[in-house]
Amino acid sequence: MEFLALLMSVLAADRVSKLIVTESMQLGESIKFLGDYFHWTFILNEGAAFGMFQGARWIFITLALIIVAMGYYFRKDIVKQDWLTQCGVACFIAGTIGNLIDRALFGAVIDFIDLRVWPIFNVADMGVCLGVALLLWSILWQKQQEKHS
Repeated sequence: MEFLALLMSVLAADRVSKLIVTESMQLGESIKFLGDYFHWTFILNEGAAFGMFQGARWIFITLALIIVAMGYYFRKDIVKQDWLTQCGVACFIAGTIGNLIDRALFGAVIDFIDLRVWPIFNVADMGVCLGVALLLWSILWQKQQEKHS
């Protein structure tokens, strides 16, 4: 149950944040929050991370659908894993779904978190990155435990 709750929480945070941005900002508008270091800048990204692979919408939609289908297919196995693995998978799938919704509805991903030293991103992107990081940490942790056993 915690797996699904985390997945839904990350997805809800993504959808609500994007709704706020699209309802309160114009495309291309940028709002400064913390000096020169943190802005909200509303853009549409037709590519993947860092704007790579522009125009590959159907490839990204297909990959996202495969990821979601695999998550559903392996759901009973996922919830039997340790909490770190479950958190990683939940964040990864939630981020994938968040960006999938954007691609399906708008043809591009809504990005808005602008740190000025990094490409503009969103909550779903953070979910994907955090999910991958947690999964790697889980794998390394398990390897370390096996080594000491």
